[in-house]
Amino acid sequence: MEQLKHLLTNPYSWVIIGAVLILPYLLKNMRRLYPETLRRKMEEEEACTLELYQKPQMRAMRKNMVFAMIVSFIASYVVGYHLLESTNPLKTSKNIFVVLIVLVVLYAIGVEYKITKGKSCKDAIVGYKYIKWFAIVEVTVLVVAVVIFGIMALLK
Repeated sequence: MEQLKHLLTNPYSWVIIGAVLILPYLLKNMRRLYPETLRRKMEEEEACTLELYQKPQMRAMRKNMVFAMIVSFIASYVVGYHLLESTNPLKTSKNIFVVLIVLVVLYAIGVEYKITKGKSCKDAIVGYKYIKWFAIVEVTVLVVAVVIFGIMALLK
């Protein structure tokens, strides 16, 4: 109760609550401040993305992804807690789940590429060149971290 009282009497809490409440309206109307060429490029990108993701094959793939994630979770739970005798069944289940999800995601990437036939909206995306470099750095850091953690797990 004391923490709730502190939260409600702190003025910074009210600033954060107000910012969260105002943010959707601000983001909705912020596009009006962009130059016309930028707005047109954003509309092209949104139309391209909508066209690609409204295909029946893409909808079916997304449903299959949700189903595959649920099956992966259930399978990792069953294997980790009931089929394998492990000292740490949570860790075993988590490791199995991560492997299954990586396989599901790789399969989904391949299916999406096959459905879109390599067509991409990246030419229309505003600021894609900056996003691309950030994504390359992020994937590189992720791969290095996975390799390091994998080597550490093998050495234990």
